Amino acid sequence: MTNESDKLREAMTKAREIGLEVEKGGAVILNENLLYKKLARDLEKMGVIYSEIHEAAREYPDLFDKYAFKTLKGDVNKIDSGIFLYIPKGLTVKEPIFNCFVLGNKKVVQKVYNLVVLEDGSRAIGVSGCFTLVNEAVHSSLEETYVGTGASYTRIMIHNWLPSVGVSAISSVEVGEKGNYQDLYINYSEAKSISFNTMIYQKGSDSTSRADQIVSGTGFSSLKYSTEVFLIGDRSSSQLISRLLARGKSSIATKARIVASGKLTKGHIECKGLTLGDGAEISTVPELRSLSNDAELTHEASIGKIKREELEYLESKGFNEEEAVSLLIRGFLETGFSDLPSTIRASVESVLDKLSKAKG
Repeated sequence: MTNESDKLREAMTKAREIGLEVEKGGAVILNENLLYKKLARDLEKMGVIYSEIHEAAREYPDLFDKYAFKTLKGDVNKIDSGIFLYIPKGLTVKEPIFNCFVLGNKKVVQKVYNLVVLEDGSRAIGVSGCFTLVNEAVHSSLEETYVGTGASYTRIMIHNWLPSVGVSAISSVEVGEKGNYQDLYINYSEAKSISFNTMIYQKGSDSTSRADQIVSGTGFSSLKYSTEVFLIGDRSSSQLISRLLARGKSSIATKARIVASGKLTKGHIECKGLTLGDGAEISTVPELRSLSNDAELTHEASIGKIKREELEYLESKGFNEEEAVSLLIRGFLETGFSDLPSTIRASVESVLDKLSKAKG
């Protein structure tokens, strides 16, 4: 690659390969620069704001000051780039908005801050893809999301890194009364290291959330994830679901925590791990904490391997061993996440199919 336009074309091609149709509405941030952004004009006319984060700080200071860096500490002047997405009150955006964060040069440190705001009664879907065109680079991101009263936001994130890439990410979500937040995260890369922390604050009564993680470790990857939910509003509820697949010499460590302080709150943690081959390691810590005498909190966790009798059964049906292993892994990766929009479902299915056939 000789210039940014060549790298942008390569990034757009790779984005399409993992189902990110940026041309329909979205952005590409390459290293520290926003190189591509598109939003349908009718959405702009209805008040949707979709801008680069520094531009948002200049052009929408009232909104920026109201929401930015309230739950996470940071300074926009120390951020390379990022996206501000604002959905006004009562508006439903049916088509997903795609964002790609791409590392295009070796030894670059990409510092990103994203701010997503859904006003009361609005609905939107955000799909992010993070990947690299080169090795030996670092991606560091902060993201704050605000889901207003009766609003609904579905966030899908796909990580696809190369082996010598380090990733650090922190996400904070605040959910208002009767708000709904859903999160699907998939990693199917051999990143050197990933540290990903998510905090969900359900301050509103009758709020709901669900966070699904599908994590595949290969090679010598070291992957660490922490998800914490705070059920503050009365009758708020949350589900944390994870599927962990460790191949090669990879290490996956997860912590899922639900803290309930509101009345009549409900929370459930489900974590399942599958190790393939000697040397792979999985550790998982589910934690429940109740500060209310009427909270209902449950968890289940298991780590295992593919059972010989399951393989033999599939082989008796005519599948060879490789095909049988792929079928069992594909079934294991299903979390029951049923609210994927049709526009992105096929892409997620394709990624899961690739995960089931990958080798460590």
